[in-house]
Amino acid sequence: MRTRIKQSMGWLAAMALVIALAPAVRAQQTPALTISIASTNEIISDIQYITKIAGQGDAGGVVTFMAQQYTQHLDTTKPAGVVVNFNGAEPVVTGFMPIKDLDALLQIVEQQVGKAEDAGNGVKKIGLGQPVYFKEDGAWVFLSNSIAGTAGIANPDAAIADLVAKYDIGIRANIRAIPEPLRQTALKEMQGAFERQMEMQAAQAETEEEAEAQRKMSEAAMKEMVRAFEELDEIVFGLAIDQTNKNIHLDMSLTAIEGSKLAKQIAAMDAITSSFSGFSQPNAAAVMTIASVLTEDDIKQTNDWLAVVEKQAAAEIEKDGNLDDDNAKAAVKKVLGSFMGVMKKTIASGKMDGGAVLMLNDGVAFAAGGYIADGKDVDAAFKELVELAKNEPDFPEVQFNAGSHAGVTFHTLSMPIPEGEDETRQALGDKIEVVLGTGDKSAFIGFGGSAMDLIKKVIDDSAASGAKNVNPVNMTVSLGPILAFAAKMDPDNEQLKAVAAAVGSAQGRDQVSVVVKVIPRGVSYQIKVEEGVIELGAKAANGGDSVIDDGF
Repeated sequence: MRTRIKQSMGWLAAMALVIALAPAVRAQQTPALTISIASTNEIISDIQYITKIAGQGDAGGVVTFMAQQYTQHLDTTKPAGVVVNFNGAEPVVTGFMPIKDLDALLQIVEQQVGKAEDAGNGVKKIGLGQPVYFKEDGAWVFLSNSIAGTAGIANPDAAIADLVAKYDIGIRANIRAIPEPLRQTALKEMQGAFERQMEMQAAQAETEEEAEAQRKMSEAAMKEMVRAFEELDEIVFGLAIDQTNKNIHLDMSLTAIEGSKLAKQIAAMDAITSSFSGFSQPNAAAVMTIASVLTEDDIKQTNDWLAVVEKQAAAEIEKDGNLDDDNAKAAVKKVLGSFMGVMKKTIASGKMDGGAVLMLNDGVAFAAGGYIADGKDVDAAFKELVELAKNEPDFPEVQFNAGSHAGVTFHTLSMPIPEGEDETRQALGDKIEVVLGTGDKSAFIGFGGSAMDLIKKVIDDSAASGAKNVNPVNMTVSLGPILAFAAKMDPDNEQLKAVAAAVGSAQGRDQVSVVVKVIPRGVSYQIKVEEGVIELGAKAANGGDSVIDDGF
């Protein structure tokens, strides 16, 4: 009986915890904080789905059985939620649950926490760490940290409808509804933490000049952080188990105040295009593409950072015992300056566009690259580096003009892999083949036996697509090719072999992805895990045994 009582308190205890820990946030017409929880039926269904593909169907059956006991007096077809408003400086937290029989639920709860007290006007009070007031109104019971909060809201379904439509659990914070003094307190805490980190970095600098440069750079970054915080309008978090599209995803979105500098900066990225979409190769083990418009502040901060890096590198060159005279040090600094000049010129152009791809289908092949302000400068800097270091022991074999394609000239470096590096040799061969490619406005680097062919494929596919509208960031890792490659590298590993055999069944649903998108006045971030990743991960954990379990 006591077990049943404890289980029956699940919803009320959760609401009480939210009330007790709710942050100080304000709302008049719009709540400062809104939390949505999908219906019990949907939550249980999603748990069963996840436990089944993870090979733990029995656990899903147990959850279902337990839930039927402690939710029997709730309407399991409706969602629940919490809203936080403000009365002056005091938070008023109102939770709401869909109820079928409050009296029956109270009979169970009262055996654990004591009898509910009558607070007047239909409001009752129970003690769960701090007083929790509640009142039944139609199909809902409203819980609050104050009597006023039990008045509830006119339409609970509408208050959380947009969050419930997308997420199992959703949280929306309206920054403008937080009282100004509390926003400033939060901002000061952020600034304090930032300043402490800044001082730690400055303390690690080897010279006062470096320390001062780092301080200025950090101060500029902090200034931008403060401005961005002050111009935020809304933040939304959401967790969804999507059975229709067979994935789990965690979302976050940031929305700026209309007309603010932040909103205008974001809007400038809305129509961003990429000339390097060819990095998105089919059957790749991993792909990343990045495209961005740099603001004047971005350019200044990046240049400040590059200046610090260049000074630190120059200081290390001065201390290098292998450079035995001033002429050698000057030559190395000249090469460093050439590469840094290319980077600065590219940053000054105000855009970033490029990507990377890893293929594991037939050995290892990796390629990365993208837009550069002047590819000829990269080519010249590379040749300077080779000329400077060509007489060094074990310097790799270099072949200039090893090939060309669509206006891109390739140079190659071949570096022998020591005989003791068996695993590296198995993956890459006896030598690491590195490829550098430069065009008028592009540069590429790759490694692996077929790296040059991969770069050519990226170039051709990019040209075929032309300037293409893209998201600022797309990253995808496919677990299937990685596991298959790992099994090939370790053929005696029976567990890997069994998992690799199951890769085919998960093909097309074996990806983990990170996507950044531009939305009206804001940016959204999504981390998505497809069901095949969970299935293959569970299979690996189970030693290759089948993980699909029908449960109860």
